[in-house]
Amino acid sequence: MSTKWLWLIIAGAAVARMPAIVDSISTPQVIEAQEFRLVDAEGNLRLAIGFDTKDGTPVLVLYDTAGELRVVLGLMKDGTPSLALWDAASKGRALLGFTEGGTSGLALYDAAGKRAALFGFTEDGTSGLDFYDASGDVIWQAPE
Repeated sequence: MSTKWLWLIIAGAAVARMPAIVDSISTPQVIEAQEFRLVDAEGNLRLAIGFDTKDGTPVLVLYDTAGELRVVLGLMKDGTPSLALWDAASKGRALLGFTEGGTSGLALYDAAGKRAALFGFTEDGTSGLDFYDASGDVIWQAPE
């Protein structure tokens, strides 16, 4: 038998075993990393999961098609969650979270990034609602 035929037989046997080899490749059950970045078909960053570089807390960040920051979901140092939303002009417009004392609140900001309204709870469970003018002064609140 010639060497040429021997190589053809070896190659044929290898090709015949390919489905078995592919089937034996398993998907990893766990992937560990310090940061994951997902990009769209054009290579633009759309989602990042990682840790805040200042304090090491975990964050999930969403970007729009223009690459602008739009949503941040994370944990503060004490473990309390927070959710922040930005508008198309990269201004923070809403923040939902907890204070260090454990009270919850929702802060809404105007187009200039100044606080416009605040809804929340005090440590004793009392709810409150404040509205602010452009200079940051309270113009209405309940309870008074």
